[in-house]
Amino acid sequence: AWRSSGKGVPPPPPRVMDSVPLLADIDFSDWGKGGEQMTEEWAIRTISSYLTTMLAGRNPMYFQELTVHLTQKCNLRCLDCSAMIPFFPSPRHYAPEIVTQSLQNLLSYDGVQFREICLLGGETLLYPDLEKVLEFSLSISRDEQVSIVTNGTLLPKESLLPLMRHPRFFVRISDYGALSTKKRELTELLEAHGIRYELDNYSEWYRDRDHLTAPCGEEEASRKYRHCTNIKYRILVEGRFFPCCKAAQMCQMGIFPATPENSIDCLTAEGLHERLRAGLRHFEQCGHIDICHRCYGIPQIHPDTMVPPAIQAAGPLYLS
Repeated sequence: AWRSSGKGVPPPPPRVMDSVPLLADIDFSDWGKGGEQMTEEWAIRTISSYLTTMLAGRNPMYFQELTVHLTQKCNLRCLDCSAMIPFFPSPRHYAPEIVTQSLQNLLSYDGVQFREICLLGGETLLYPDLEKVLEFSLSISRDEQVSIVTNGTLLPKESLLPLMRHPRFFVRISDYGALSTKKRELTELLEAHGIRYELDNYSEWYRDRDHLTAPCGEEEASRKYRHCTNIKYRILVEGRFFPCCKAAQMCQMGIFPATPENSIDCLTAEGLHERLRAGLRHFEQCGHIDICHRCYGIPQIHPDTMVPPAIQAAGPLYLS
């Protein structure tokens, strides 16, 4: 193009923005108030997630993670569980057929992309059909990484190990100190079989035991929605796609109905892609969803409330 202009001078080279200088001086060795060392794998994923979120601002339909919930059951009762698991009165597993079909339908739509597919509970290793769902997830995914999250109290079944050696798979171990009774055995097992893993050794959590509040106005609901959905994670649970974890869990508990206003049906084949196109556009452009009026919001809105990780609830928990 510059030759045809007759000027004979090439245009200046494009400006390339390099993020490395921004990261070179970050020291993770004394991360958190407790001074626990942040593992290299977790640090890398944290930085990668941050950069992905920033860059994805140019592409609203590119997300860091698709979280696929497999079960409401867990062998811990963490009071500040972000997935609200201790609040489920009768926890159950989700049918593998619904998990796999909705995942296949969602990934068939080219208008949305994910960097990682994360299989989550509850405690993921309690899920009886994990082998089936993991094998399917690795086969149906394109370039996405596939992970499972576990709390370090259980070891995977022997039949899972060949699948877990897949180059796009890794295990995310939530390290809760003395509560994670099988952590050492688990890491040794994974290393012996050449399975990638990261150790998420939390030093603190956001206090996240307050979920419902008095109904708020439109402006406050929009503020909460912006904070919640600015995090580039989306949720797939029992065939429906949600913009945030709390919306998904509150609908699962029957506190709010799952409607086209707050979720997308990923199971019904008829009109699927148009429904996904319209629903994703709605999530991107709407000021908030109906649940935001009663939701307390994500804990980052209340940054002064920090607590030790995985405090165990003494008895049943209820939402009011």
